[in-house]
Amino acid sequence: MGFRSQCLVPLVTIAALAAAPLAYACDSTGCLLVTRGQNGVLRKGGFSLDLSFRWLDDSRRLNGSDETDVVIRPRVDLDRRQLVPGFHNDLSGRDSGVQLDFGYGLGRKTTVYTSLPLFTHQTHDIGHGGVVTPYDIWGIGDVVIGVRQSLGKPVGGTLVGGVAGKLPTGRTSLIDPYDLKPLDPSLQPGSGSWDALFSTQYARRFAGPGLDTALSFSFQANAANDHEYQFGNEAIATLALSRAFGSFTLTAQTKYIHEARDDYRGQLVSSTGAEFVYVAGGLRYATGRSTFYSLLQAPVHTHVNETQLAPRWGFLVGVSRVF
Repeated sequence: MGFRSQCLVPLVTIAALAAAPLAYACDSTGCLLVTRGQNGVLRKGGFSLDLSFRWLDDSRRLNGSDETDVVIRPRVDLDRRQLVPGFHNDLSGRDSGVQLDFGYGLGRKTTVYTSLPLFTHQTHDIGHGGVVTPYDIWGIGDVVIGVRQSLGKPVGGTLVGGVAGKLPTGRTSLIDPYDLKPLDPSLQPGSGSWDALFSTQYARRFAGPGLDTALSFSFQANAANDHEYQFGNEAIATLALSRAFGSFTLTAQTKYIHEARDDYRGQLVSSTGAEFVYVAGGLRYATGRSTFYSLLQAPVHTHVNETQLAPRWGFLVGVSRVF
């Protein structure tokens, strides 16, 4: 489970509220969990910018849902076009990144957007027998380009649908310092594949308590890359609540994520695929057309296939502005 599935592949648009012309920040804790761009639709001709920094502690060692001392994973040997079981021992991981999102109101009910992972940074310690190899990996991630469409106002709320494509702009040719072979696909900055992302969100405001709610669902369908490696499809469901107190807004969120197993040349890859339930709390501060925001997120349920490193917690900070 690499940074891409937590952050870069990701990511469609889910959670923060959908009421343009305000610009509510994307909720993804670091690309952390597969969310790209802002929600809702902008006014016609409106323009939004969002710059965020995300960080993730990805060092929890799990076997299924239980703590373990050893995380043994296979090697994807791209040179020999085979999987080598039990090749290395994942010891710890930290992931971070900076993302820039653009949105433009193409029509009264239509917004186009682009998500640009300006850089991703992964630091991992991986054991090969008695040798511990430190990995310090930098790179530009995969760009997402999409459109969101207002679908009406059922039951007193707003419904927005989205479709996007993820472009293979991130590098996939980095070399492993341990054996000078191509680096494992899960550690590369990019996925190397053209993928499709679909999302829908229903948002409603309850005037009495002054509570904003948003229920979101997204699905990312991944294709195989040129190396015949295919990252598992990903589904996310999110419930977000927020309440304003003057210029400040408190947010709370719960999120369910299901990641399918990866596939290499028709063979399912062990120690890939997982499911998570996260809770998150955040704070936004609005001044004029700008919004500063932060979000802290942690899993309350995690189940991985076989043994894997899993997230402990992560955070997101950023600023957005509507023009």
